[in-house]
Amino acid sequence: MTARERLTPKEIQIAILVWEGLTNREIGRIIGSTEQVIKITSAAHLGKLGLEPPGTGHVCRQPRR
Repeated sequence: MTARERLTPKEIQIAILVWEGLTNREIGRIIGSTEQVIKITSAAHLGKLGLEPPGTGHVCRQPRR
């Protein structure tokens, strides 16, 4: 399964906006959600890709099997 197949359409949209450098608050305004929901969703899609959220001390980890 590819990374794109692991993510929902909403997670892909958020990932693109994060990649473009928008803040969680800005992303929330664009997609009609709260900053907290964006933060949780971003962490979830990083986990699906086998990555750790910023500030955890790890850049990436082995994907779960």
